[in-house]
Amino acid sequence: MGKKKDKRDKKNRNDSGRAVTATTSAGSPDEQPAVPPGEDRRSVLERRRDELQTRSHAVEDAERDLQRAQEDLHNNAIASRQQEQALDAALERVAGVEKALKTSSKQHKQLRSAQTQARTALDDARRAAAVAEAKYEKAVLKEIVRREKVVDLTVHSH
Repeated sequence: MGKKKDKRDKKNRNDSGRAVTATTSAGSPDEQPAVPPGEDRRSVLERRRDELQTRSHAVEDAERDLQRAQEDLHNNAIASRQQEQALDAALERVAGVEKALKTSSKQHKQLRSAQTQARTALDDARRAAAVAEAKYEKAVLKEIVRREKVVDLTVHSH
């Protein structure tokens, strides 16, 4: 009986090795000729039940995979939005720092100019003070000479 079944299985397969369904004279697939009740009939039912369960499990697995993919896609979209927001915030901070740097550079130039002006003013003030000191010394010397002259003339005039 095993050899006949093997031959029957070979006849019911195409070139690629897939099972070919038998058709009856009515032309409907999967109709089997009348089989006496027994082990063969259960075997077909069991095979069909197993195939149904396998296919059902495959559907459940595919649904879980789809659900995971949708969740991953959703999580990726959330992460992308967060990263875009972080990038926008970082770009705003960069723009603020660039503006502060530009302001600082402008202020640096102004302070350099003020420093140069202060240095020039200091030099001018020192020169003016030196001139004033020289004039003062000259005036003091004149006064001393005049007093000494008066004293000398008073002492020697009698």
